[in-house]
Amino acid sequence: DRMLWIWKRIKDSFPDWNLKVLGGGNITYYKTLSDKYLGDDARIEFVGFQHPKLYYDKAKVLCMTSCTEGWGMVLVESQRHGCVPISYDSFASVTDIITDGKNGCIVSTEKEYVQKLSRVMSDNDYRKRMAIEGFKSHFEAGEIADRWIKLFESL
Repeated sequence: DRMLWIWKRIKDSFPDWNLKVLGGGNITYYKTLSDKYLGDDARIEFVGFQHPKLYYDKAKVLCMTSCTEGWGMVLVESQRHGCVPISYDSFASVTDIITDGKNGCIVSTEKEYVQKLSRVMSDNDYRKRMAIEGFKSHFEAGEIADRWIKLFESL
């Protein structure tokens, strides 16, 4: 529901953009909320559980609106696909994944979410710079494997 609130505030400023909602939860409830508060022109598609790679490859931004997470794997995955992640500062590991304004955005409030998402959507150069930085992040599979091997060899 947080993302619906955010989308309601920016959708009219970005008529060429669409929102695709992936994952579980009560999709019927969220569709009902969307219909009630955003109307027929919401440009939202609720797709449920899907293989995310197909969506990462097309997306420019990943909006994570969770209140809590252990490790936001979708943030890392999105970066590896050149997709800029935006997340609430609501779990400790978010700052291990995102450096705000460099390889994604971290927000504290819904108002700040709207502001930062609007900038990412409207400023192509800014978005592309962050996408490149995210792709270069330190979570590349080969690098992680090498670190594990070194750790095991040191034991």
